[in-house]
Amino acid sequence: MPNAQRVIGVDFSSAPTPRKPITVAVGDVLTEDGFACYRLAEVHELQSLDAFEVFLAEPGGWLGGFDLPFGQPRALIEHEGWPTDWAACVRYYCSQPKDRLRDVSGQCATHGRGGEVCLAKGRQTGWLQPRDAMDQPARLPG
Repeated sequence: MPNAQRVIGVDFSSAPTPRKPITVAVGDVLTEDGFACYRLAEVHELQSLDAFEVFLAEPGGWLGGFDLPFGQPRALIEHEGWPTDWAACVRYYCSQPKDRLRDVSGQCATHGRGGEVCLAKGRQTGWLQPRDAMDQPARLPG
């Protein structure tokens, strides 16, 4: 008899809108006789945080993987001299005034101090500029 585990994958790339919804893939990992297979059951495009909250409140257990927009490229972090440890970097970033983050973003946009590094790495990896991530809903306590 196969054994199943519900697995969700969440792509949360920005504040959800009809143009850029939160995408949630829902499926099951089926195991039988020592073999495992993921079977995609459905894909949801959630256009609001309220819709995401309703989805998360549905009954049943699951294991989830989340792609969240809370990162910056290592080249930018190192160039700016920010902490390279993730938790320390998030604390530092969240403690910065918005004007400081806009300055960093402006430097990247105008090829100023470190801009070449920011733009080259950003185009390769699709990272968010600091101004795009500064108003995200989740922050560590400072």
